[in-house]
Amino acid sequence: MAQKPTYQELKTRISHLTCEYSKLVGLEDQSRLALRRSRLSSEYAKTLVREKNELVLSTKICQLIVERGGYFCAWLAFAEADKDKNIRAIAQTGLEDGYLDSVKMSWSEAAFRDHATSMAIRTGTSQSWSILDAEPSALPWQKEAERNGYEASLALPLMIDHQAFAALTICASNAGAFCREDILFWEACAEDLAFAIQCLRHEVRQRQTEQGLRKNEKRDALAQQAAKTGTWEWDIRTGSLDWSKQTYPLFGLRPDDSEITYEAFLKCIPSEDRPHVEASVNAAVYEGKAYDIEHPVQCPDGTLRWMSERGDVIRDKDGNPIRMVGVVQDITERKQSLEQTKTLSGIMPICSNCKQIRDAQGKWHQIETYIRDHSSAKFSHSICPGCAKNLYPDYDLKM
Repeated sequence: MAQKPTYQELKTRISHLTCEYSKLVGLEDQSRLALRRSRLSSEYAKTLVREKNELVLSTKICQLIVERGGYFCAWLAFAEADKDKNIRAIAQTGLEDGYLDSVKMSWSEAAFRDHATSMAIRTGTSQSWSILDAEPSALPWQKEAERNGYEASLALPLMIDHQAFAALTICASNAGAFCREDILFWEACAEDLAFAIQCLRHEVRQRQTEQGLRKNEKRDALAQQAAKTGTWEWDIRTGSLDWSKQTYPLFGLRPDDSEITYEAFLKCIPSEDRPHVEASVNAAVYEGKAYDIEHPVQCPDGTLRWMSERGDVIRDKDGNPIRMVGVVQDITERKQSLEQTKTLSGIMPICSNCKQIRDAQGKWHQIETYIRDHSSAKFSHSICPGCAKNLYPDYDLKM
């Protein structure tokens, strides 16, 4: 027959079982906590990837921390670069509406010890604050915490280039809510959030830059089109020539017609004018002279146009020419206007009696008709003082 255990043996066994049970409960709690963190981390990561708006992302993260993480409240605040170094909350969950707006926070030297959020931004390190071990300087915040119902907070700085630009603050109802493992977990989450915000801002800046470039390109295109002007860039080393879209129509071409090279450009110029253009280009490239010329262009449809070109040579550090950039303008109308403008020059036979002028074909014309047809001058009829005196002696005509 087995001997009954003594009282001391029973007490020892019970103590051992109690210890083992506590360990199992602790392991169960840790398992539940690990599972909750895993699920929270997964949803957190999905939110960072899914949301493309900074304000929406900040709000969703705060909601996730409270609703899925089980914390009392959470808010995200940015460090302003103004004179007072104010801290501006942009998203919050779990607090009364308008509470953060009514609370003035600053990350300045004089104020940064007043609250964990201020300290996190000022120092760039995580700040865990508990109502149980609050410093005297945090007395105002201790009263606010008691009034709102939370006993601990964790402020996590969001960093870009080693500088805190914001802070994520999490508040808990339990004073001992933030153990070392919790702090490490949320520090990693804060790093991911800072990186996501940085990426969103980069995308916004990139879109704004692209929109600005498109506006400038459209504006430049309209200006060049109105002025019948185009731009070009010639790679001297390879011979490739890059034309703006507005340059092609000036030469009667389309951008998809063919690849434009320096040789192709020269072929657009009538053969009798080509040596002059080549000499001007060489003088600019190899002698440093100004490239400012006018030359004709023979379009594929046979139309003859006139171009005015100006260009600058870009050289490397050793002075060797590498590129040439310039602008070309269609001056055909101006050339035609000049050709149509008639000028009077040389010896013109004129009748000493009737004052008619003889042209090159031997025909005689009234002087006013001849001048009108051979110049841009216009006439207004009047009478000179001598003729007025001879023709109208009885009138005092003041001319």
